[in-house]
Order: sequence, then C-alpha cells, then structure tokens
Amino acid sequence: MKSIGGCLLLLAWLFVVFNAYVPGVFRHVSALLLWLAACILFFQANKASQKQITILSVVTLALIGLVYGLGGTVEWARFFEINETMCAMFAAGSFLSLITHKAEHRQNLIGAKGIFSTYCAANILGGVINLASIYVIGDRLSQKGKLSQEQVELISRGFCAAAYWSPFFVGCAVALSLSHGMELSVTIPCGILLSLITMLVSYGEIRASYRKKSFEAAKTGNIGPSMADFEGYSLSFKELRLPLALVLGVLLFHLLDPSRSILIVISIVVPTVVFIAMEKQNFRTKIHDQIHDNFPSMGGQIALYLVAGAMSTAILALLKVKHIDFLTGLISSFGPLEAFGVLILIVAISYCGLHPIITIYSLIPLLLNFNPDPTLVGLLIVVGWGLGITVSPLSAANLSFLGRYHTSGKMILKMNKLFVLKILLACLGIFWLETWLKSWLNF
Repeated sequence: MKSIGGCLLLLAWLFVVFNAYVPGVFRHVSALLLWLAACILFFQANKASQKQITILSVVTLALIGLVYGLGGTVEWARFFEINETMCAMFAAGSFLSLITHKAEHRQNLIGAKGIFSTYCAANILGGVINLASIYVIGDRLSQKGKLSQEQVELISRGFCAAAYWSPFFVGCAVALSLSHGMELSVTIPCGILLSLITMLVSYGEIRASYRKKSFEAAKTGNIGPSMADFEGYSLSFKELRLPLALVLGVLLFHLLDPSRSILIVISIVVPTVVFIAMEKQNFRTKIHDQIHDNFPSMGGQIALYLVAGAMSTAILALLKVKHIDFLTGLISSFGPLEAFGVLILIVAISYCGLHPIITIYSLIPLLLNFNPDPTLVGLLIVVGWGLGITVSPLSAANLSFLGRYHTSGKMILKMNKLFVLKILLACLGIFWLETWLKSWLNF
C-alpha cells in the first residue's frame, strides 16, 4: 500500500503542475489523487498525527452538518482543492532528499564562531532542504548519538526560524494560500530580521548558560565548562551551492513567467535542479526510493494539510450563513496589536502539542472578516508557524531530536520557556515594521 500511495502522490504532483498551464482538462484529478494518497498513507503516520487528523476530520464533519442544518452550502471544489498546490510544493521539496548527503567530515568550529556558524547553517540549509538539514548538522555534531542542550537550541531555533523568511518552507505556502495578495518583498526582509534577532537572543542565552555553569563549578572548587568548549558546525561554500542554485532557479523562472504563483514555480524548479544534480548512474534507484519511501513517509503531513484546508472551507461556509460576531465585539480592525494577540494564541496552543497549522486554519478565516492587510496576515502565519513548531513537542523538528538524538522532551520545553517570550516581544516590533515598510514602499 505504501508504494501505491507513493505513486498517487507522484501523479498528483504532476497533475497540479499540468493544471497550472492547461487548466480545466484534468481539473479535479490532482485533488482526487491527493485525497486517495492521504487515505492510504494515513496508517503510515505516527499515532500523534493520526489522532490530530481524526479530531480535525470529526470537527470538519460537524461543521458541515451545522452549515447544511442552517440552510447553507459548502463550496465542495474549494473544500477538496484548497491545499492541493501547497501539497504539490511539499511533495516537490521532498525530492531534495535524493541529493542531500551526510556532510563530509571537517573540523568543527569552537566558541562564538561555532555558535553563529551552527545557527546560520541550520537557518540557511533549513530554509531550502527543510528537515534534512537537522540530520546533516546533527549527525556531524552528535557524540555517541547525542547532542548537547546548546547544540539542540541552535539547530532547532535556526531551522524553525527559516520559516520566517524562506519561500521554500511549508509555512510560506500556507500563508500564500490563505492570504491572497501577500507581498513576499515585505515579509522576507521582516522574516530575515526576526531570524537575526533569534540568533542574537540564542547567543545571549547560551553565553549566560555557560557563565552559570562556570560559576556553579567554581563554588565547589572545580573548573566548569566555558563557551570556548562549544563545538559547532562548520558551514562550507560547497553546501551553499544547492540553496543558491534553487534561489537563482526560482528568480529566473519568475522572470520568464511572472504570472505563475510561487508555489507552482517551486514545484517545478526544485525537482528540475535535483534531476540535474543527481548522479546519473543511480538515477533509477533513487527515483524508486523517492516513490516507495520518501513519498509514503510524508503521507501523514499531506493528510493533515488537506484536512486542515477542508476545515477552513467549512468555517468559511458557516460564517456565510451565520455571522459570528464575537470577534467584532472585541476588536474593530486588524493591525499589529491584533496580530500580536493572535500570535500569542497560536504559540500557546502549539505549546500544548497541537500543530500550528490547525490553529492557523481555524483562526485566519475569522480574521478575513475585518478585510485585513494580506501581507500582515501572511507575516503572522509564517511567524506563527516558525514559533509554533519551535515550542510544540509534537512538531516534526522536535520529534527528530527526541527520536534520533535522544533529547529529553522536558529539556526542549524548558529551554524555550523564556526564549519564546523574548521572541514574542520582538514579533510585536516586526509587525509594526511591516506596516511602516509597506506604506514606505507604497503597496
């Protein structure tokens, strides 16, 4: 069944790209293939994902029943197809694993250089090759299969902060699908700035942590660890060639076809770059692995994205037949302060273990009633996504640390407790910056 699901995902990706250029011929085929693949691969997902998908499905069915009970209707085409382009981009991104290898051994950087290099490596590589970046960096730094708390902090935060700016991250795809009119020329600079702030905050926390350890050791007459003992990842230019190739490919494609959405562009460019860079003697073997292993492994996430999109369509249908005005009693418009309040809610719910996509798809349809700035909403989504997966104990990134590097779940929650409060305050400033930047650029 895994192989069937993998084949269906491959065909779905091809049909989504085909429909972008020849609309109407196979209009509903891609959505049908995606939902069939999600149903088949649902049982390959972990228990936590299965539980969340099941709960979302039940809630969605209840909303549909309520809509029809109130005399309304559901836009069924949107219900099944809302996230098909995003899923296609996600599937296309998985091709990167075919050319992502464990990095060649080099001497690690130590001290402050190691801290900054490790964060930048996780951020840059994570923004392009996504989850694989954790394994590339973690496998190099791990000692007997384990990472230090400081290494986990830098890799985790660097990777998750890539969601703030990277158009290759699923969070950006969600933002583009929910917030039409979002300007990447505004959100990317804001996201990069927030990512740099995250790096500096993390550096400050690690520096304070080493000072505390040294002080406690000195009280007992021992010499404690210092920041100079930290071993970090050494990022080479060779590893930057893939991110640069992808960025240049996307920019070139956009210049040649400016009307095409960024999601479709990425869905085409990423596999193209991968096929060019692949070793031709192992081509058939790697394509076989992609269909039979890589595609099936992402079935749970595909199902989660599809069901979350379906739920948002059901919420919109309910709002059409029964205007829910409890929000209008609290706020009259949607600006930086309101975005900050919603962000706190997304992060708080993520901290309890719920994936941020669920909260985002539940709340954003409600916010659209205020006719908000789509770029501000888009920025809220990518920041909420990045912070949400940072603190959620069930995010794919944190589960990777738990399973592969034997990191304690309590340690992950504890190390992010004060960190997330600092970044939340920074986000308020970023939201105000977005408002100023957009008015300055006359959007």
